[in-house]
Amino acid sequence: MLRLLGLNAYVRALVGIGLGGVGIGTHRPLLIGVGAAIALWSVTNILIDLKSRDRR
Repeated sequence: MLRLLGLNAYVRALVGIGLGGVGIGTHRPLLIGVGAAIALWSVTNILIDLKSRDRR
């Protein structure tokens, strides 16, 4: 969904971290889980992209 909004991986990671932080502050486990999943997915994409750039 966030990729459809045109956000790059770095912004998605920050959004995920922000959602997790809000979830922790409001004690909402679902928001913590969604934020962590978005952040983890984005960081994984960043690492894969950096690895592929290194091979070129």
